Amino acid sequence: MKFIEDNFRDFLLQFDTFIIDVYKTIERNTGELIDGVKENIEFLAKNDKNIIIFTNYPLSNALCFTSSNYAYFKNLGISQYTSGEICHKILKQKFSSYFLFGSRPIPDLQQVDYYGSADFVYLDLPALPKRLLKPEGLVNIDKFPNVFFSKDVEAFVPFLKNLLQQNKIIYSGKPSINDYMNFSQNPSDKRFMDMQNHIVVSNKQIVNKYRELGGVAMEIGKPYTESYKFFLSGKENKILCVGDTMETDILGAKNLKNDGYSAFSLLVLTGESSLNNIKNYSYQPDYISSSFGL
Repeated sequence: MKFIEDNFRDFLLQFDTFIIDVYKTIERNTGELIDGVKENIEFLAKNDKNIIIFTNYPLSNALCFTSSNYAYFKNLGISQYTSGEICHKILKQKFSSYFLFGSRPIPDLQQVDYYGSADFVYLDLPALPKRLLKPEGLVNIDKFPNVFFSKDVEAFVPFLKNLLQQNKIIYSGKPSINDYMNFSQNPSDKRFMDMQNHIVVSNKQIVNKYRELGGVAMEIGKPYTESYKFFLSGKENKILCVGDTMETDILGAKNLKNDGYSAFSLLVLTGESSLNNIKNYSYQPDYISSSFGL
């Protein structure tokens, strides 16, 4: 692990391929670009580097990369992918029908109402119609009125056991690193000032519980190598994976290296990671910098 601060662009030039995360790596929570990042991406493009912007996001590229910044990057020849887009394309190549576990469907793939007749189950969100759930801490979110979330993963167990009996595989287009999701109301809206945040189980708990029961659950996205293979040719000489999250960006680089790629990781400290908390991980980044905009 080496801290990179000086001569940052010289450091970057040793790599031929860059896989760069979005949130808190390229842009802030507000959607504004982090200072210096645009200039460094332009620098890499002018030096004919292969640049891929890749983020764990459950929906399509078109719904994620909406700002003019990404249109500009696209005009520079920079590829952009979400885990959801990759997952959808892989599933469309393999299957013809699915049952939706959640609320947001896969475009241009047949959705069926009964999971028994589906080729697979697509885990969009940890939510189902009430009739399929045990009444264990159920929560209804205004944004998704037709399904219920839960504070307790046990609410999903009968349904998961039914899937297991029919040997259904669960696919997810956004690997979750947290056990819970927090649906919070907009604090600037006074109508919701007295309303409690909704904390519900995440996709991670659904996937882990299904595997615990003996089922197969496949996650597409960082850190899993199959998602990278969707856009890597295998001819890359030296890859740098750039991001702010240990469980996705840094572990993803490690998995690529274990799979035979010449892959290295750069952890940027513009997100949740810090020099103190990364000590708790069994794997470490190859490089660290305060920002990708140096």
